[in-house]
This record gives sequence, C-alpha cells and structure tokens, in this order.
Amino acid sequence: MAEKHSHIETKATVAETLKRVDKLVKSGELEQALLEIERAKTLDPWNMYVSAYEDRIKLLQHDAERNRLQEEARRISEEVAEQKRKIELARQAEDARKRLKEDHDRRLEMEARKEESTKSREHVPALQDYNKELLEAWEDGAVTPEEERILLARRTSWNISQEEHFTLQAGVRRECYKNAFRKLWSSGSLTPESASTLAELRRKFNISAEEYEIIESELLQELRAPQSSLARLAIIDDDRKLLESLRMTLEEEGFEVHAFDTSDGAYEYLRDHSVDLILSDINLETSTMGGFAFYQKLRELGHLNRIPFLFLSGLTDEAIICAGKELGADDYVTKPFDLDTLVAIMKGKLRRYKALSKVHHN
Repeated sequence: MAEKHSHIETKATVAETLKRVDKLVKSGELEQALLEIERAKTLDPWNMYVSAYEDRIKLLQHDAERNRLQEEARRISEEVAEQKRKIELARQAEDARKRLKEDHDRRLEMEARKEESTKSREHVPALQDYNKELLEAWEDGAVTPEEERILLARRTSWNISQEEHFTLQAGVRRECYKNAFRKLWSSGSLTPESASTLAELRRKFNISAEEYEIIESELLQELRAPQSSLARLAIIDDDRKLLESLRMTLEEEGFEVHAFDTSDGAYEYLRDHSVDLILSDINLETSTMGGFAFYQKLRELGHLNRIPFLFLSGLTDEAIICAGKELGADDYVTKPFDLDTLVAIMKGKLRRYKALSKVHHN
C-alpha cells in the first residue's frame, strides 16, 4: 500500500514539474526547463511525457542556435558588403581626384606652352574666331555631326591644334552650361534640387560629374545670394481651418508657406520643388496617402531626403509616436499645441538643418 502511495506522489510531483517546464518553455527559459526535465527523469525515467518535453526543448534549442548563427552570418555579410561599398566609393573618389588633377595639370601645361609659344600674333584672332564658332555650336547643347564637320574645317583652315581645340571646347561647354542653368533658374522652372532636370542639362552639355560638382556649387552661391532668406515650408493638414490658421501664423513669423489639404497635392508640388521643412498631419482621410506613406514617398525624392520632417496629429498613442520616429521623422507634435512652441520647434529644426548642410557641403 505504501509503495502505491509513493508511486502516486511521484506521478503528482512529475506532473507539477512538467507544468513548470511548460511555463519555462513558453517564456524562452530553455536551459532552466532542461534542468527541471532532468529532475523529472530522476523521479520517473520512463515517463513518455518527460521524454517528449525533453525532445521538444532540445529541438527549440537547436532552432534557436540555428537562427542565431543565421543572424550572425547575415550581420557579417552586411558588414562585409558595407565595407566593400566604402572601399569602392573611396576608390571612385580617388579616381575623380586624379582625373581633376590631370585635367588641371593639362590646362597649366597648355597655358605655359601658349605663353612660350612662338606663334605669330595672327594666330590669336584665329583662336578668338574659333572660340566664337564653338560658342555657336554648343549654345543649344552637344554639337551635331554637321556642326562637327564645320568645326573640323575651321581647325584645318585656321591651324587650330587638337590641344587648343579641347581646351577651348572645355571652357565653352562649361560656359554654355552655366548660361542654360541661369536661364532656367531665372524662369522659375528650375530649383537646385531638381535632380532629373539638372541631370538632363548635364547630359545636354556633356558635363562630367567632376565638372558639375564644381560648377553648380559656384552657380548656386551666385544665384541664391540676392534672393530672399525666407525659409520655405510645406504644411499638410485636411483640417482646412487649422491649415489656414497655421499658414497665417507662420507667414507672420516670416516664413514662405505652401499649404495643402491633401498629401496628393503636396506631393505633386514637392516632386518638382524644394522646401526647407515639411509639417504634415498623420491622419489624412481625404488623401490617398496617409502621413507615414507620404513621408516614405518623399524620402525617395533625392532633393528632399534630408529635409526636416515633422509629424502633426491629434493621435496620442505612444505606439503611433514611436512608429513615426522610427521611420526617421525629425519630431512629432500632438494636437492641441501652442503655436509659439510649434514655431520655436520649427526654427530649431531649421537652424540644425542649416548647420548640418554646411558641414555636409564642406
């Protein structure tokens, strides 16, 4: 009778142990669960439930270790890929510097040769006339085969060397490109961030990557200097009364404001224009894109991917706020808000963006 009672107690102890094991497994404490299994096996070595739990735990440990190894392999692979990318970018930058130096050295050599040349003074007017011919040929973009044929005839007739031709043509290309850039800028159909338009313009005048970085930096400084220093804002909210109130307040603070009651309208405008900061509601019920989708869509546009972006919403759920910040937004302002506080936040973001832009440019 005592033996039967002892057997019942053992079964009960094992059952309680398996309950603890089940909780430990669910909480991911697999090592502790195995220790409990070992105790259960000591009490009842032939219990099939104990064996089943042991097999399950070992399988989970195996899966966890496999996942850990896969994650480690993925991380290492990403690190290797990133290192290769950095090496390639460094190589490209070094190649660009070498090409610029070679071009600079060639120009210096050409200038020295011109100074030491024994050419007759009659050759100077020939070079001037040829430069005019080049300007006419390049005025509307890369030369046509017919224009190239005429230029070749001029070089032969006026005894223009290949070195002289390439030197003059390089200067003409850059000058024509600058003129086209200024013309588009002054017409209002171009901003410095209009990536596709600028890329087409560079192709049109055969401007290399090394050249355009130098030329456009000079042009932007030149063209921006006389313009207003007003910060440009885009604000998006489907509450039209709030939108109008915000617009008026921000304009009184000295901002240039572009207001939109849908993300669709804002995206159409921002696709071809730039601003200095974007303030958008999250819950845009009358738009095809909500605030988060609108943010991600804008970040795909090269000229806006570093522009400060603030979310504005009446939603106070912490998870919503975290989601917005995880996307990369600069800040999150909840309604109702104090207008003075909002203006202060925006001015702070603009100052920080301006400082970072200077560092990035340098």
